[in-house]
Amino acid sequence: MNGKGFTSTELRSGHRAQGQGLRLKGDEGQVLMQVALLLPLLLLMIGLVFDGGMMYVQYRRAEIAALTAAQAASHAVDVEYFHQTNQIRLDADQAAAIAADYAYRNSGGHVAAVGISVRPNQVLVEVRGQVPTLFMRAFGIGSVPIRARGVAYPAYGIEQEGQ
Repeated sequence: MNGKGFTSTELRSGHRAQGQGLRLKGDEGQVLMQVALLLPLLLLMIGLVFDGGMMYVQYRRAEIAALTAAQAASHAVDVEYFHQTNQIRLDADQAAAIAADYAYRNSGGHVAAVGISVRPNQVLVEVRGQVPTLFMRAFGIGSVPIRARGVAYPAYGIEQEGQ
């Protein structure tokens, strides 16, 4: 036994015979301190992952809305011009109306078509929206803007069998 009432075996093993752990002075509350320091960082990481995931989901939704709107509008061929010249050209008014309709229907109300450009052989649709945040509000960021573009070209038809 040493002067504190422990045997040398108890000091080496770190346990007392009664099953109580051997504590050194000043160790009380160390785990609490570590949890207090790491918990906010852990919550911040969870928040960033959650908000980042929601932003990605909404961006993909916006991108799909823009791409489908452009693709659908690219089928609005000016039929009279095609019959006269045998060349494909888009009907600008009809393509713009179709693009706006498809962008609205496929956005789920989260984005709006802010730019529809119809050229004779190209449709460009740009959509924008706001993604509300959950955890980033604690840092003053209530929403994050997103935007996406979709471009499509009219097809010239079947050129070979099996197309």
